[in-house]
Amino acid sequence: MNRWLLCFFIFLSSCFIQKKPEPIVLAVGETQFNAQEFSLHLLSEAKNYNSVFLKDETYSQNLKTRVVENLILEELLLQWAKRENKVMSDKDVEAELLRQMQEYPDEAAFKRVFSELKLQKELLKRKIRVSQAKKDLLAQLQSQEEVSGKAIKSYYEEHKESFKIPARIKLQQIVLANEFQANKVFDSLKNGSDFEQLAKSYSIGEEGQKGGHLGWVDKGTLPVFDAVFKIPIKRVSKPQKSPYGYHIFRLLDRVKGRQKPFNEVKEQISQVLQEQAAEESYKSWLEKQLQLVSVRKNDESIKNIQIDIKSI
Repeated sequence: MNRWLLCFFIFLSSCFIQKKPEPIVLAVGETQFNAQEFSLHLLSEAKNYNSVFLKDETYSQNLKTRVVENLILEELLLQWAKRENKVMSDKDVEAELLRQMQEYPDEAAFKRVFSELKLQKELLKRKIRVSQAKKDLLAQLQSQEEVSGKAIKSYYEEHKESFKIPARIKLQQIVLANEFQANKVFDSLKNGSDFEQLAKSYSIGEEGQKGGHLGWVDKGTLPVFDAVFKIPIKRVSKPQKSPYGYHIFRLLDRVKGRQKPFNEVKEQISQVLQEQAAEESYKSWLEKQLQLVSVRKNDESIKNIQIDIKSI
């Protein structure tokens, strides 16, 4: 009888035996990451690198250091979002997931990519929330930045070239494979043949079936185009040689280049300067948060975590 009681006690005890918990390898404030969770983030990052490099011990340890830094940064952003009541809702996260899916040819392609990355859905959700938290924080910092009129004017004077609109021409073209064909088509044009019909019949360019219409071309795009800027509107150029073949152009319209005046771009410059200032404020914010938050990591446990190269 005692033997049966002993067996029952052993059986009952075995029901309460639990698997040894994964060790905590990183803690940022109250958020903890165990070895399994860290491995998932590590694998996600490792997918961006050649598996040959990951076999090198120094390289793999540097990668782990990068993952630690990323997790700390991500957690600081998520904790900020929580304090500011700006945590992205599940509904919005799902909507963003759907938007990302639509960027792929089909759902199967999306699933295949993320299956290969072995990204769990919760990890993907986390990355979306982190991205949105950073956008919200930068927007908040940017709204606090004031840019003086003097700074805006100085930026304009220092970057005047970037506010120039180049001269533009509207073109049709016929592209031929060799000089003989080009001269033959050019002669037909001189004799009154229709440019669009010749483009459809002979041009090897993609736009040939559209009558050779290229649309607007900025000066400086390609040397072969620049040679046409001086011809009169509605006139046809002589064959021009390029690495793509022999081009015959018809100039349809022309717009002169111009310098955008200060008043036209000052709001744009103000936006740029605010964004730059917000980035600097963001760096300062990070430094301050790193001083305030408690970060604990188990270097030995992290060092012993192996990257599953076979799954990469």
